[in-house]
Amino acid sequence: MTAAVSNDLAGPLGWLTGAILSNGTTAQTISANLNALIGVSNNFGSFTTTFALALSEANTVAAATWNNSLTPNIQFIYSVNVTPANASSWSAAWPTSAASPSRFNPPPPLPPQNSPRWPR
Repeated sequence: MTAAVSNDLAGPLGWLTGAILSNGTTAQTISANLNALIGVSNNFGSFTTTFALALSEANTVAAATWNNSLTPNIQFIYSVNVTPANASSWSAAWPTSAASPSRFNPPPPLPPQNSPRWPR
């Protein structure tokens, strides 16, 4: 077997010297991951994912359901990047409760920049 060409810079940068290499852990559910996160620290007010547009609707709903289940239900703001194409369907899929009855409502579009109503 011949090793493939690699662009791995860890060795040349000296990052492997004395390093402890680990294959990581098995995949976690969204709620297990978020529970582990707040087990370390809940010193944050909001969360999102950096890969939000690639996150499936099911995983987005799982994170929203987890956030909605917290007591009190005002601990964190969960921000999700949506597109005009998926905003309505994702909003309809999100959980609601008596404490948090509203769903995602996209803001109204801004008026044209030459409009006297343009925010200043």
